Amino acid sequence: MKIKIFFLLLLIFLTPIKGMAEELTLTLDQAIAIALGNNSDILLGRQEVNKARSKVGEARAGLAPSVTAAAGVNYYRGYYNKDSTQESVQIGIKQYLYKGGKTSSTIAYQKYLLESAQFGDQIIGRNIILSVSKAFYALLLAQDLAEVNNAVSGNARAHLVSAQKRFEKGEVSGSQILKLQESLAKAEEAAVFCINQSEYARELLANLLSLDKKEAIKAEGEFIFDPKEVAFDAAFISALSKRPEIKQYETKYKAAQQAVSMAKADTRPQVYAALDYYGRSHGASGTSRNANDYQIAGLVLSWPFFDGWAARQKVSQAIVDVKEAQLNKDQLKKDIRLELKNAYVGLKNAMAKYNANKSEFMVSEDDLRAAKIQYAKGEASSLEVQTAEVALLLTKYGRSQTAYDYLVAKLEFEQASGG
Repeated sequence: MKIKIFFLLLLIFLTPIKGMAEELTLTLDQAIAIALGNNSDILLGRQEVNKARSKVGEARAGLAPSVTAAAGVNYYRGYYNKDSTQESVQIGIKQYLYKGGKTSSTIAYQKYLLESAQFGDQIIGRNIILSVSKAFYALLLAQDLAEVNNAVSGNARAHLVSAQKRFEKGEVSGSQILKLQESLAKAEEAAVFCINQSEYARELLANLLSLDKKEAIKAEGEFIFDPKEVAFDAAFISALSKRPEIKQYETKYKAAQQAVSMAKADTRPQVYAALDYYGRSHGASGTSRNANDYQIAGLVLSWPFFDGWAARQKVSQAIVDVKEAQLNKDQLKKDIRLELKNAYVGLKNAMAKYNANKSEFMVSEDDLRAAKIQYAKGEASSLEVQTAEVALLLTKYGRSQTAYDYLVAKLEFEQASGG
């Protein structure tokens, strides 16, 4: 998945976005690459990773000594009828030698949260890829519908013109003309629906790509039906080992365990070494100055003997958090199994629908062929031929629809199985 995303990101630099005159034609890979580079959810996810990485650095700072320094100058006016000054400097160094394991636990805790954020970033990326793919195919389907409607409209218009000429010769009845006019009116009415569907699909895709909604996007591609047998049990095993959601919950569980160690550390003694230096110089104007300094070094042991059991309660809370993390992880596995089962059934149904449409398409071809033969013999009307032609066009669109359903079901199944 990471390799796929890497190569898709390379397409960002190969995909022209700005400066396009009227229409932006995109392949699926180009659309995904733009989304991965522009989508606000992706950008926010990366910031969460950066923030978590900074937290790890902050935790590691607990291993280093702390150094403080202060300096000051005091001016005294009229001190024993003379003005005088006092300068001072103070430096303190403190190094923890033992904190009950809190520093190491905090570092481990923040590392697990960083991993969790990275898995969260992967989840966002996968969801964006799925959403963009579905929106892209929806636009491609809307474009196919528009083409079919244009063909149906053109077909109805041509048959109406031909029938009107034959009507003038008395070869076609007025009722047939009315039916052809009705067919044309329905096709023109459907054109409005096609326009609305295409506009909605374009806006949906533009929103996912963070592009101007006024941008005229055109999907470039075709529906390819490549059915493959899938096994549910194998897919579920794959999901448990590959899904970033599972890995994210595992890191959250480990982080919760480290939080217990952090809470327990607050009940243990702490030892640190300290070194302090203090220097001072003072004197009146025009007189010799007095200077003195001193250093203090030592080891300090501190132990929270009693805090009203607050630390103990924090440990109890942290242990509850571990149990909750385990329960959440177990529930996630159940949810993934259900999600995968739903996707598996959807994929099987989509395959069955496509195969059924394939049979309908063959029947429509035979019906049109027979209608043309009968029309040539004078045994069928122009309306019957036009009806057969429209039926074939609609079956072609139905094939695109079932292929779309299959591709979406396939995408959802692959997503659910961790592919």
